[in-house]
Amino acid sequence: MSASQVAKAAWPLSGPLPDLAGVSPCPGPFFNKGKTMLSEQKIVELYQGGKSLREVGAMVGRNHRTVWNLLVRNGVARRSSSRRRVSDEAIRNGYELVQRGLTFEQAGARIGCSKWTLQSGATRLGLYKPLAAGPSQAWSPAEIATVKKLYKTAVSAAEIAHRLGRTRNEVIGKAKRLGL
Repeated sequence: MSASQVAKAAWPLSGPLPDLAGVSPCPGPFFNKGKTMLSEQKIVELYQGGKSLREVGAMVGRNHRTVWNLLVRNGVARRSSSRRRVSDEAIRNGYELVQRGLTFEQAGARIGCSKWTLQSGATRLGLYKPLAAGPSQAWSPAEIATVKKLYKTAVSAAEIAHRLGRTRNEVIGKAKRLGL
């Protein structure tokens, strides 16, 4: 078996990738491990043409960080992130919904962001402070009932902890001991 036959057997491809049809592989020190190979110039063109680091990485069979390192080596400036910053007013409105009984996830969906964005924004504004671990207090029957009710409705342990004024790990431990 020749070396080219071994290489073809080692990396079977079902066909050319859609955006790379007609692009010939080129040998080089950067993409030389038998995966789809493109010239560094073509990778730069794809990125500058609007493809994301992850999209280019998927096209060439590499991690987005590897593609980024190639772009840095070629002097390409990184585009600004497309993430939209949620306004402080929206964070305040979302946290007000949490105080009225919605979960962070539900409130985040109403203001158009993730629960993590809402929690971190509320923390940054001083509205919400995640509890630090400390000595645990005995669980009251009302707290146990709340844990049972909320855990069965798929409310996160962090959300239950926030409502009860306890830590997430305390809630997880109690739920485990209750067999939930």
